Amino acid sequence: MLTQEEVAGLSGRGTGDEVFAQVGGWLEAAEVLLADIGDLEGARSAVLSPLLRWIAARDPERLAAATAFLPEVTEQTLEAFRPDLSGRVPTIEELRELGLLCRDSGGRWFMPELVRNLLQQTCREQDPQQASTLSLAAAQATAGTGSVEQAMETAFESRSWNRIAELMLEHWVDLYIANAQLLGKFMARLPRFLLEQVDAIGVAARIAAGAGPDRMVFLLPSLAPDYDRDETAHRLRRTTERLYRSPGTRALTMGMLELSHLRLAGHFTESGHAGLRLRQALEKATAQNGVRPVLAGFTELQAGISLHLADRLAEARAAFEAAAHWTRGGVSDYVYADACGKLALLAVHEGNMETARHWLGLHEPPLSTVKWGHPMVARAGTLARIELALADLDVAAAREQLALLPAEVDTDEYWCAHARVLALTRTLEGHPDEAAGLVVGWRQERTYSARAPLSDRLLTEAFHLARHVHGENTPVPQWERSPGLANLEALRCLRTGNPDEAASALHRPVRTGRRNIAVAALLRELARTGADPATSDPQVIGSAAEARASGAALADLAGLHQLGWTPALHAGGVLDQDDVDRLDALGLPVTDLTPRPGLTQREQTVLDLLRQGMTRKQMAEATFRSENTIKAQLSSLYAKLGAASAAEALQQARHYGL
Repeated sequence: MLTQEEVAGLSGRGTGDEVFAQVGGWLEAAEVLLADIGDLEGARSAVLSPLLRWIAARDPERLAAATAFLPEVTEQTLEAFRPDLSGRVPTIEELRELGLLCRDSGGRWFMPELVRNLLQQTCREQDPQQASTLSLAAAQATAGTGSVEQAMETAFESRSWNRIAELMLEHWVDLYIANAQLLGKFMARLPRFLLEQVDAIGVAARIAAGAGPDRMVFLLPSLAPDYDRDETAHRLRRTTERLYRSPGTRALTMGMLELSHLRLAGHFTESGHAGLRLRQALEKATAQNGVRPVLAGFTELQAGISLHLADRLAEARAAFEAAAHWTRGGVSDYVYADACGKLALLAVHEGNMETARHWLGLHEPPLSTVKWGHPMVARAGTLARIELALADLDVAAAREQLALLPAEVDTDEYWCAHARVLALTRTLEGHPDEAAGLVVGWRQERTYSARAPLSDRLLTEAFHLARHVHGENTPVPQWERSPGLANLEALRCLRTGNPDEAASALHRPVRTGRRNIAVAALLRELARTGADPATSDPQVIGSAAEARASGAALADLAGLHQLGWTPALHAGGVLDQDDVDRLDALGLPVTDLTPRPGLTQREQTVLDLLRQGMTRKQMAEATFRSENTIKAQLSSLYAKLGAASAAEALQQARHYGL
């Protein structure tokens, strides 16, 4: 048997390494390839008879020959290799002595390609059933030692479709994290019958089909979601409920595929429910059998995404924190970085800005090691940084981070968070009408995905902020749905001189998140005191200072800027000159805290008719009153609104929210 150095020495054309990789140290075969590197058939004929005679005399039970089915021969794969044969599997040293293993230039053991092919072919010709058994055993051993890609290739070579399906379900997470694009290529090689007969494999194929060179491209739901008629969703639910009775790897993988199907189909609320069931199954599996940390972390990550999109923020936070716990310390930088980024974004959505900064600090180091999927794993952290910059009214910093994202909103699962920061940026740049129009357009283009609870809330908040931050005073619809909308409604009421209604908006819903709580406390003090900024009321200034210390951002003081409080807050040390400059740069109209005029029922009726464009004669006919009566009521209405014409009256009515 020749060594690698001896083969290289015989080569006159620098092909020694290539020859050694094909035939190892088998002399006659090496001589054939050294003469003509393309004569593989000649090399095969030269080594076939000597190889088989040599192996037959020293390996009568064909145990050594069986190892040819292992795509990668290591001590670990040999230990895990359990073919249905009598006797033990040879060691690496024994395989080396038989001439079946060689060391490459890096010191790693390998079986020469031509030797491997000849042994596999001989086995298939002599005993096809045994060859199939060996192929499956090799796939199992390889997957069990972490070489899932090799195991998949081995299973594909033997066309073991059931085994491929099992490998997919058992090692979905490993394949996805390593390279989802490679996973997509594997899925594309599956026969149609397997995709159609196994729901989970079909869902997996849909997901994997969206794997690009560096990230996933998700398909937004194109049909109106109808969970009651979604047979795939119900079959997956029945399957997971059965598997969750005694959960293991397969159960957790099926649970994640169920979540993915529900999100792809637009069943975001149901996906949130399923996320909670999956977390319970993981807890049970961990207690009963133990779960690999990377699998547990990825399971929690997927459950957290479903809960976040369902706008169940506290439960999503618990899942993301668990994902980070499972994968910290280098267990999986991919999952850990993704979990930290999503925790930062979720903290922003909760109104906890300092918490967001904490998670962003943990996000960067593991992100630097992520290869495939880097833009996708980085996105949540980038969105969180943009939100923090906008909260500080630092539009330039926000634009710098926005440049790292696609110029237009794409189909990432967190597209609504991207849409929100784009709209907020345009609003703060002085283009609220454009921002509101963008939101309307996204809702029309993404009808079904915009119905996700998180999407609906973020878009609604961005839309009404765009309308109201620049002076629109119509009531905020359904402000009871979120603390952000309720605070905006309270500010509107203060701006229109109605502190009682402001107090009502500050009473519900219950505030969560330090930022929302701090802003509500400040607005509550304004509503209680009814203070005028000209008085520089120390209580209001003290409340503003406390709000800043408790989590309110500079952007949250834009409302007080509109009410004319900026000079007083600057003098009181709540704002520095840079803060004042950023607030002034917004170009917001300053609104006096003038009490809203109280209209009689008849004056309100006349105002409503005025909005319809009626003349005095038409108003008289519609209300069965004389034109003189209508004239008197209009005069009274104009006086209360401080208007000299119908146009001014309508403008003032909008200002007061009447």
